[in-house]
Amino acid sequence: MIKMATSSPRRFMSARRIPFIKHLVVFFLPAIDGIANESDYESLCAALRYGDVTGKQTAAGRFSDLDPSTLDILADGYSLHDVGISSGITSLELQEQIARRGIQGKFTISDKFVEMYVSDGLVSRVYDAEQQLRNIYIGPFLFDPRLSVYFALSKYLFHLFKLVPSSHSQRPFLLLAPSVLRAVQSNTLNFQSYDVMQPSVHKAYSFVRCMNLLNLSYFSSSEIIRAIGHLRDSLVEGGILLFGRTRMPGVNDATFYQKIDGQLCPIKTVEMGTEIHALVEMGNSSGTTV
Repeated sequence: MIKMATSSPRRFMSARRIPFIKHLVVFFLPAIDGIANESDYESLCAALRYGDVTGKQTAAGRFSDLDPSTLDILADGYSLHDVGISSGITSLELQEQIARRGIQGKFTISDKFVEMYVSDGLVSRVYDAEQQLRNIYIGPFLFDPRLSVYFALSKYLFHLFKLVPSSHSQRPFLLLAPSVLRAVQSNTLNFQSYDVMQPSVHKAYSFVRCMNLLNLSYFSSSEIIRAIGHLRDSLVEGGILLFGRTRMPGVNDATFYQKIDGQLCPIKTVEMGTEIHALVEMGNSSGTTV
């Protein structure tokens, strides 16, 4: 079988409600940055798939139990980095609360899987931030090497079609909620390309939030310790680093750490605290990134 693609949110969501058909239809990814309706975007983003695996989620209010503590910590002149922001809606929520308090500073967001590139045309190619070819669309048909064997034609013809050179230049697009994209375009939020597994170029953040990213189900312990070291090194002395995981919207297991003498020291625990606390301690003991 071959996967079909549509650029119509209504057509896509209608297909999603039909038991068999929902497996055959995907949304045409390059069209997602043209979605202006927040509700449509949220539904599309929740259904967005890399291959046959759901790759992104979005939910407002996820950090409502953490934001008050964050607001109490921030002061004028803050430099905040929100890492792994998915659709960015929780970043915008926090930024709006900061603005209402009249706190001045710089709010930076990043997510390795938000930055995409497409070469348009009858044959459209979608690339990720590392310039890896992820999808090929030919008319209404999707070709993706990550699909299951049930879509053998879509899966294996990808490798044939990728040999055909593209004659179109690439244009960038960001997988961000419409309101977040507008905030980036107006410089209310600063988007940067960043991979947590690589050292940060910026070394002067006063607050770094890293939620639902460095989870034990996603990375090995050594990878997490290395990422913790990179984030710790991006903080100024006395800066705050927030790690945690969402159990349900508004309920998070999280820990606030302060950088003291180059070490991350817990200063506040929410619910059960972060599941990677032991790895934070191991990183402190080694004093180096792995």
